[in-house]
Amino acid sequence: MAPARIIAFANQKGGVGKTTIAILIATALAREGKRVLVCDLDPQANATSALVPKVDGIVQTTMSNLWTMEDGRNSFIKGSAAKAIVPSDDVWPESLDLIASDINLASREQEQWEGREFRLRTVMAGVEEDYDYIILDCPPNLGQLTINALVYTDEIIIVSSAALWGLEGVHRLQETIERLRGFYNPSLKILSMIMNMANVNRIEDRERFIEAQDTFGDVLYPHPCSYATLIESANGASHPLYDMGGKGDELFGWATKFAKERIITS
Repeated sequence: MAPARIIAFANQKGGVGKTTIAILIATALAREGKRVLVCDLDPQANATSALVPKVDGIVQTTMSNLWTMEDGRNSFIKGSAAKAIVPSDDVWPESLDLIASDINLASREQEQWEGREFRLRTVMAGVEEDYDYIILDCPPNLGQLTINALVYTDEIIIVSSAALWGLEGVHRLQETIERLRGFYNPSLKILSMIMNMANVNRIEDRERFIEAQDTFGDVLYPHPCSYATLIESANGASHPLYDMGGKGDELFGWATKFAKERIITS
């Protein structure tokens, strides 16, 4: 079995629906028969709450635990992520697993150990052999957690919104990607960009999408993901959208189409 493709979902701006899109596409890949691991790198732990809502008694080791140092030595525990993997809740596809997050992960952003940019790559060593895809849900900033994700992965999916501030975050992220290519990861590339929570029937959203097409070209997925209040209901219930019917089926169809066109066949 070939090592997993590692894909980071990122945008330094919050409120663009990045975690929702990451879970949607991870679920779509799993429903296509792929083995998928979601790594929740966001201290808000929204991906964790969705995939394993009752973490007590299930999750013994979180991403925060993996971020600690070995006793008395300035080195990370190679391959330790394997012990943190848990299956998603029964309502999700069987082939969808998780490494959970918690609020304690926020404090890890401030640590200044030598080689700190490589700690995620180190703890994940060997895990790639058991999956087709590893999905990294990054926090909404360009701190050490996101930097670690972008050093570990070679592919990024940028999730933005139709709002101006959402697109502004993309430019900051692009600057960071260029710096990381020079210092740590020359293979790093943008796999795709998704315009989320867009209503193409609104003039303003349509203009923003056209503006993004002019700026980002083919890297922008030509089909924006529309906003639906049903997403909030699904998130609150910790259920996949395909269980919600109606608009949920439509949105999950969008995610499946994206997964096939931009990930599986690329």
